Amino acid sequence: MPDGDYYITFADYSGNTWTSQTFSIVNDQIIVLTSNTAPHVNPLSGGTINEGDTYSANGSFTDPDSISWTATVNYGDGSGVQPLSLSGTNFSLNNVYKDNGIYAVTVFITDNQGATGSGTASVTVN
Repeated sequence: MPDGDYYITFADYSGNTWTSQTFSIVNDQIIVLTSNTAPHVNPLSGGTINEGDTYSANGSFTDPDSISWTATVNYGDGSGVQPLSLSGTNFSLNNVYKDNGIYAVTVFITDNQGATGSGTASVTVN
């Protein structure tokens, strides 16, 4: 192969794709570049609900150089950070708010290489 930067894209039967880390070929030698980008959480949907109602939203993230992730969510209502289940690079948010106010919902995604990305939405409870 000629000198240059390369990567490999993998795909599963469900249509999910992952991209390998970038590597370079210089004088017929492979050099792996070890930079890692943090997961990018796509914009989250906020909303306005009434006390006692459930805030629900679906979210997703991208991460071209990792193969597995863990996630947590803080609904901002004093219940603390909670584990968040993932389905590939998608997740669902559901929380009942008992008191009126404005709450920041923050999702944290950590990849298998240790980088963390986050996204925040605002929920107004009347």
